[in-house]
Amino acid sequence: LTKTDYVEVPVCSSIYASDNEITGVVKSASTVIFPQYYDNTKLTTISSEAFINNSTITSVYIPDTIKSINSSAFYNCSNLKTIYLPDGITYVGSKAFKSIYKSVNVKINSVQNGNSDNVKAYFKNQCDSTSITFN
Repeated sequence: LTKTDYVEVPVCSSIYASDNEITGVVKSASTVIFPQYYDNTKLTTISSEAFINNSTITSVYIPDTIKSINSSAFYNCSNLKTIYLPDGITYVGSKAFKSIYKSVNVKINSVQNGNSDNVKAYFKNQCDSTSITFN
């Protein structure tokens, strides 16, 4: 994996990718830091159902290159508590973060593109967590 913006956090040992999409991760990784590039290809999308039913993931760090998180990407990741998002996210599919941990902390990396309000609205309307904190 290449170095990411989140160098302080240990990088997961392996991801699965196809073209410009992240399609999965080794299930034993609890902290997942997505690289910006994989095999010299810029990663821009997290595939539908890429991490569905993965109860091991507790934190995800998504780099600025990711623009789309497709439907059910993190569906039923029941222990997912912390999500670091870039402000440049332009699409979050239905149920992308449905059935995650009851109390989740969403950290938006920057406000350069003005999308932070849209991301907050998504989490408030689509995520069924009982407590959502934004930092």
